[in-house]
Amino acid sequence: MAESIMADIEVNEGDTATIEIDVIQDNGEPMDLTGFTGVCQIRKTVQSPDILASPVVTITDVANGKLQFPRPHNLPIDGDFQNYSYFAYEVKVLDALERGTPVAKGNYIVIPGVIK
Repeated sequence: MAESIMADIEVNEGDTATIEIDVIQDNGEPMDLTGFTGVCQIRKTVQSPDILASPVVTITDVANGKLQFPRPHNLPIDGDFQNYSYFAYEVKVLDALERGTPVAKGNYIVIPGVIK
């Protein structure tokens, strides 16, 4: 079983780099992701029924449990350069029967930029 990582992700508004996650088993070893797919959802809050973004998760190294997803650019940010915009995110891997295992979750924080 994979260990779920609680980690905040901070991104600058407009960044285009991908976010990378290592899926680690409870014993500390990388999880073999053969036969798995990944999903990600970002919402305003954990309780929010509305999904603001569902970035496509790509498994980049099956044997060593590595996956990544692009930073979404359609999140509604505050607009005040002094205020960060906070969202909730979660990443799961799904087996062939679509049973989900959470591998990462936390706050997705967008730091607004001045130059657009």
